[in-house]
Amino acid sequence: MTDVFISYKREDRKRAHAIAEMFASHGYDVWWDIELFPGQKFADEINSVISNAKAVVVLWTPKSVLSDWVKAEAAIAFDRKILIPAWLEKVAIPAPYNTLHIIDLAGWNGTPDDPILEGLLAGVNNLIDKPVKLKKQLNEDEILAVLNKPAHEVEFWQAISNAKDQSISEYEAYLNKYGSKGVFSELAELRIVQLGKNHEGNNIPGFGKILTLSGIAIGIIVGIFQIIDMLGWLSSNGDDLPELAATTTNTETPIDITNSSNDIVVNSKASRIGGGGENATESEKYLTPTNLIKQKETIFDKNTNLFWAKNIYSIGFTKDLFKKSHEGHASLEKDLSELNDKASGLLLDGITGWRLADYGEIDSLRKIDKSAIFLAFFTHRPGPSDVIGIYRDRSGSISSWGYQYANYLQGPYENGWIQGNNYGVWLVASSKQKMEPVAGEVIYSRPELQIEKRLKPILKGVMFKHKDGIKGDWQDVSVGLVGNLESEDTRSIFEYNLKPLERGGYVRAELVLEATQSSGIGSISISIYDGDGLFRSTQNDDWNPDKLITNKEREMIHWDAKSRTRIELPSHILRNYFNTKAIVGLHFKYSGKGNIRFKPPELIVTYVKEDNLLTKYIDR
Repeated sequence: MTDVFISYKREDRKRAHAIAEMFASHGYDVWWDIELFPGQKFADEINSVISNAKAVVVLWTPKSVLSDWVKAEAAIAFDRKILIPAWLEKVAIPAPYNTLHIIDLAGWNGTPDDPILEGLLAGVNNLIDKPVKLKKQLNEDEILAVLNKPAHEVEFWQAISNAKDQSISEYEAYLNKYGSKGVFSELAELRIVQLGKNHEGNNIPGFGKILTLSGIAIGIIVGIFQIIDMLGWLSSNGDDLPELAATTTNTETPIDITNSSNDIVVNSKASRIGGGGENATESEKYLTPTNLIKQKETIFDKNTNLFWAKNIYSIGFTKDLFKKSHEGHASLEKDLSELNDKASGLLLDGITGWRLADYGEIDSLRKIDKSAIFLAFFTHRPGPSDVIGIYRDRSGSISSWGYQYANYLQGPYENGWIQGNNYGVWLVASSKQKMEPVAGEVIYSRPELQIEKRLKPILKGVMFKHKDGIKGDWQDVSVGLVGNLESEDTRSIFEYNLKPLERGGYVRAELVLEATQSSGIGSISISIYDGDGLFRSTQNDDWNPDKLITNKEREMIHWDAKSRTRIELPSHILRNYFNTKAIVGLHFKYSGKGNIRFKPPELIVTYVKEDNLLTKYIDR
């Protein structure tokens, strides 16, 4: 298990390396090289990476406090109570991380030998309670081995060799890092040659053998270092995810929403297996086999050697299982004990010894594509059609995890109220000895083909309120304008028509915001209202558009107007607009003194067409 994970911004890489070297010189196992995987997003995998760490050191600087990735890593560490914040430069740290003791490294000289780092070392040691080796007890070669251990190398190779879009630069990055002594150096050189030939229109016979050797080598190294449970793509913590990173097309040209040929497929997890060739259906092309095997009553996971109860409602619903404790007639532990007794009495596909799953076992399910989980465990039965069950979390308490039938596109459902809900129970059966392979139906993941549509506003308006009353202007408004001066209050409205969008499953809606001129200090609050495509200069007493939906502080969207950004709008509101194909209005108001001009925002709606919905596929 990793001792220390270091989170930082790319600009601070040199200082992060020095801190990693300091930890390595004292015998700590360090994850720090966040440039291992060029171009890979870490959103889906970073949780599992940090979950393997005993401590997470976040290096706060003016750059890192603005990084969504650094803050996301800090959030995971904060929730696990393993976060150690450190100042490289004095800066206001985002809440709630500023509630912790902050290690002050502002006076650090940048070397791993500076005594000022002793406070950081002590903080980590107190957290993980690991005997610290004396400094210099490890020689330089040993320190280098810790910083570039083979486990890291395997994961680096795994990422670049499995990437959908192969790049010569990534293989060159591997060779630059590990050189001729790298385990996969010869394969990297051959791959560079192959990519170069392909670029010229030629092919090298026998390249399939190269990939086969690569796979065998990976398997051998993974077995040697026993890191199967640690494999996963690391984050690229460099520049923040660009606000338009979901698409590879020109980000400046809005797409005509009436032209279906302009659909942008944004689901990068869909892999073509090519079994049906050119005659394969669209569904067949995107089916990907997983490690799950379905039997009559069980699901076998080849990776973890675990059997799962296919019907997570096998022993009943949690609302009934915890009824006594919910009503105060028994303790939660008493009801849990009865639940375990019911589980141990099950006989499924000839297997006994069933029990409530723990955090690590559920974490193995988290790493599997949600569509495969849904297809494996979904049960047509009276009552809930969700795939949500309870398990024992790290603290020994009861938590829930799974997917809702109606809203599975929104991601996993976690930590809901246990005793009063009709959840199922995640049940596993395992053996100390390796189980024999089972015959059954291989579960395929079927990632939904998400598309993006970029909408321009159908109506743009600016309103000025001053002592003489309200003046509105909607014709030929080329910019958004908000301001709050002594003599005048300026606001902008924009409306977007969702009617041309196809029927399907809503995923998210985002605004692309970019300020062009700013004077003053303040921020912009954005409210949502029911639009109708008509501009009215006369508004209600609060001078907000009629039928304002988000006229509450907790539901307003806030923008600091300091940088170009992409902000997600509240799903529970925008989903209704999407389903009813209505016009959505946005009202921009300035809080502070001064004024701001900004480009008319584009509204980006991501959804899955009805024909590609997994739920429709199941219902068939």
